[in-house]
Amino acid sequence: MKTSINVAIIGYGFRASGIAQHLLKNESFRIAAVCDRRRERLDEAGNKIQGGIKLETDYKKVLADRDIDAVFVTVPQFLHEEITVAAFKAGKHVYCEKPLALSVKSCDRMIAAGKKAGKVFMVGQQMRYHSHLQKMSSLVSGGEIGKPVMVWLREFRNPFPKTMVWAFRKEQSGGMLVEKSCHHFDVFTWFANSEPVSVFASGAADVFKKPFGMDSNISDNAYVIVDYANGVRAMLQLCMFMGLPYKYECGVGHHMREIGVAGEKGMIRTEGFDLGANLEIRHNDSRNVTRLDISTSGCLPTKFNQSGNTGIYMDFADCILKGETPFANPGIGRTAVAIALAAEKSCEENRVVAIKETGL
Repeated sequence: MKTSINVAIIGYGFRASGIAQHLLKNESFRIAAVCDRRRERLDEAGNKIQGGIKLETDYKKVLADRDIDAVFVTVPQFLHEEITVAAFKAGKHVYCEKPLALSVKSCDRMIAAGKKAGKVFMVGQQMRYHSHLQKMSSLVSGGEIGKPVMVWLREFRNPFPKTMVWAFRKEQSGGMLVEKSCHHFDVFTWFANSEPVSVFASGAADVFKKPFGMDSNISDNAYVIVDYANGVRAMLQLCMFMGLPYKYECGVGHHMREIGVAGEKGMIRTEGFDLGANLEIRHNDSRNVTRLDISTSGCLPTKFNQSGNTGIYMDFADCILKGETPFANPGIGRTAVAIALAAEKSCEENRVVAIKETGL
């Protein structure tokens, strides 16, 4: 049985450089090639990764390399479909960054290409692998707070960095709620354990109107309500003008995130991020508060008890080497895109948007 996976990274920006560092620590992967149209990015990749990797400016040359087993598609989302479909035609396994695409139809074509090729297809919804959210999910599904009724997520953070020029152009990024909140909406669907039915949203650019002197047509804050078929409703509060952009997330400026689920018997909430976060449990029949410290110290690392940015790549390797099914499968990425598109449409048209309007 094959024990090592030769991979290529297509698109070497901020996100891809972080992925490369995780892959270098995973013995199942060997980075064989990096592709980017910008020569300075390739030079950076060559200096950081080393080991005689191939550096290409044309992704088609990478896909033609028979020694490469899998590709990480980390270009902006308006290029995801083109490269992902081509990768499957070339017989490669694919890890595609979020959001999966800019339309549900585009997602469908990518998923169909993966099925036809018979290859592993994973989407970068890494929040599903965060240790504290995994614990929260197990408590909710185990009945700790009874039937879920409400899910919420509040996030206050910095704007997109100025290097993500395309993110400020809705035609290329899909808008703030597509580019950023596909993560949030996926968490909602995961905890609600149901299909989304409708979305109502309100958002605008109220503070960061001309980012870094550039023209922008995306929002910088929004409220979004998502209703699910089983009666669960979820609400997102997103603010993206808290502090200036910084090189590493959580490094400088403000960044606060709270996620919670309220059920018939109580509630569970968490603040913070994957490592060092803890859970707070309250029951309706008591004033007591239980706090769970989510620590991985001394534990054998698994794909579900550590950083989501580590666990998701462990899962990708397991799926390729052991024939397993990805937890972050493209179907969940498709649903997250549909909710995000409905939210953007609701903001524009000031009305409730049925999910079926997106083609889901």
